[in-house]
Amino acid sequence: MSINTEIIINAPIERVTKTFFDFPNHKNWNPFFNSIEVLDGKSLQVGSQLKVEIQLPNRSPQTFKPYVTELTAQSLKWKGTLLFEFIASGVHSFQFIPLTIDNKQVTKVIQSEQFIGIFFALATGIIKESESQFKKLNEALKREVEE
Repeated sequence: MSINTEIIINAPIERVTKTFFDFPNHKNWNPFFNSIEVLDGKSLQVGSQLKVEIQLPNRSPQTFKPYVTELTAQSLKWKGTLLFEFIASGVHSFQFIPLTIDNKQVTKVIQSEQFIGIFFALATGIIKESESQFKKLNEALKREVEE
């Protein structure tokens, strides 16, 4: 099962990624990820473990600790596992694609998650809630960057 969302932000990719990768500031604009922090005390890199706190509607905040599996100037991907991969794991990714529309530099942001495991086969409600939150995050990032 997977979720794919995208949004066009009216700003160059450098401004979008600067805002997105400023993890300490997420608490000021991000309605889905209450916090994102690198746990190993180093700079963000492939192999880093993150601590991510998410907020789904009408639920207590949940914390998980995924590992960064891809990091470039235009992407971030992490994978988290609950107990064992066959029970529940997910690969969450952000892609930042520079575009020119009407002679203006804009950025397409694609946020997606691939859900793996038996838990998600039974938890379609959580997946629908997550998709709604992905869209809210996209809109909030757009507002934060464009203001």
